[in-house]
Amino acid sequence: MPAPPATIRAALAGQHPVTWLVQLFYLVAIPVQLALGQPWEAFAAFASLGLVLIPLSVRCNSRLAVPRWTEIGTALFVFATTFLGERLDFYERLPWWDAAAHAASAAAVAAMAAMVMRHRATAVGARLTPGMLAAVAFTTAVCMGSLWEILEFAFDTFFDANTQKDGHLDTMGDIIANTLGAAVGAWLVRRGTA
Repeated sequence: MPAPPATIRAALAGQHPVTWLVQLFYLVAIPVQLALGQPWEAFAAFASLGLVLIPLSVRCNSRLAVPRWTEIGTALFVFATTFLGERLDFYERLPWWDAAAHAASAAAVAAMAAMVMRHRATAVGARLTPGMLAAVAFTTAVCMGSLWEILEFAFDTFFDANTQKDGHLDTMGDIIANTLGAAVGAWLVRRGTA
């Protein structure tokens, strides 16, 4: 795992080309959407760029060494869900897309929660068993998935966004996919592979 860089410039230079391409895509999309008179889409591109920059921010603002898979995975996941899923309508075209996105995000959140817990435990000299790490990873991922569903409900209620296409069926499917993804992530943590 690479050591945290000393500067933002070093962190930017150390990013994977896939991450650069996704960042560039959203940097171009923001003014294009504004020029097309689509402020909501411009905001979505801006928010997506912010999500893609999270690993860089963590790398620059903490002593936590962010693995390459986290950086690339975050960029690809955001692109797959926001651009492919929303703009190219994969959520409607591919019935499994939503469940796969929720399961993948939950597994990634579980792995990242374990990474942060390992880092914090090392910093204070504590020893965490694989089972403890897996439990924290699982509960963190399930909680994040539930918070996401609350956010979708709020968007639908206050902004008439229709993110929960089938209502309860969509929400329950998402929660089940989140839980299964969290279980896979926790299992990988317990095995020591995440």
